[in-house]
Amino acid sequence: MSDGLQVADVVVRYAGAAGPAVDGVDLAVPTGEVVALLGPSGCGKSSLLRAVAGLEPLSGGDVAWDGVSVVDVPVHRRGFGLLFQDGQLFAHRDVAGNVAYGLPERRDRAAREARVAELLDLVGLPGTQRRDVATLSGGERQRVALARALAPRPRLLLLDEPLSALDRALRERLALDLRDVLVATGTTALFVTHDQDEAFAVADRVAVMDAGRLLQVAAPGALWARPASRRVAAFLGYEAFVDVPAPGADVPTAVRALVDAARDAGVALLPAGGVLALAAGAFVVAPDLSPEASPRLAASGDAGPGVTGVVEVLRSRRGRTEVVVDVDAVGRLSALAPAGWTCAPGTRVPLRVDSAAVAGLPG
Repeated sequence: MSDGLQVADVVVRYAGAAGPAVDGVDLAVPTGEVVALLGPSGCGKSSLLRAVAGLEPLSGGDVAWDGVSVVDVPVHRRGFGLLFQDGQLFAHRDVAGNVAYGLPERRDRAAREARVAELLDLVGLPGTQRRDVATLSGGERQRVALARALAPRPRLLLLDEPLSALDRALRERLALDLRDVLVATGTTALFVTHDQDEAFAVADRVAVMDAGRLLQVAAPGALWARPASRRVAAFLGYEAFVDVPAPGADVPTAVRALVDAARDAGVALLPAGGVLALAAGAFVVAPDLSPEASPRLAASGDAGPGVTGVVEVLRSRRGRTEVVVDVDAVGRLSALAPAGWTCAPGTRVPLRVDSAAVAGLPG
């Protein structure tokens, strides 16, 4: 018998829609694992989560826990916790009253208070039991909502874009805190987000969805290094795609440099039909690398003699310089440059390859 959550061939349809919102999805979330559903708006990830919760009827397939179907089990009896974007706190209850809401009434008062205090400490809000929820910041409200969802120790926690209403800096901090809380409590969780950084920060595995289907499920590092398709790579932020040339073919210098660097780094390549996906930073501006650089530099990871790009735009981003360059036979993509480096748009600059931003795809 499988443990944890099993989603088998699940279909969700809405009246009047041209096609299914969820189209034959299979997914397993073993006990103690955190899986993120990642995809653009409208891809079906929230519909899938709501189907698991019992908030949307299935048009096909099954949802089970520990091998036992829960399709006919009411929402409140599934033992699943829910956390949504706005937290949905009760305005007439203080912080402690909100956290304790999901605890059984039969639990004695001392035990309830101890559990509330334990959870508030866990989410970084110790001593706030008597605070009015109206006085909380957005991040504090979501922390209280998380504590409330965890209070009854749900066997599965379902989180639907819980950080999306917060500003970026707060989202990034809370994503790390959320990961710590889920790991510390051993909580099994299904986490919906459209933000790749959130998914990678929170989840053990990431499931990429598009048009109601799962495209790939993998650990964050494996997903980034080995996207299964051009669609997955594009969603993850890979900016350009270059066909892998056939062995012995006469190819442009930049393409040859990319292929050589990728192969030297152990990137899996499929000759004549495969594709190289290039993320931001696949090329790095190398001001000290002249077009006459020796082959020794190419062997050390630089793009080698003659690999250049024309600078179109310079941007300063989080203490680094990002440069949009147009590389012959590759196209426009974002390159990185040393902090503080600058030049006039239209300048042709030498480049080297960073193979960590290059992935191999099937054709």
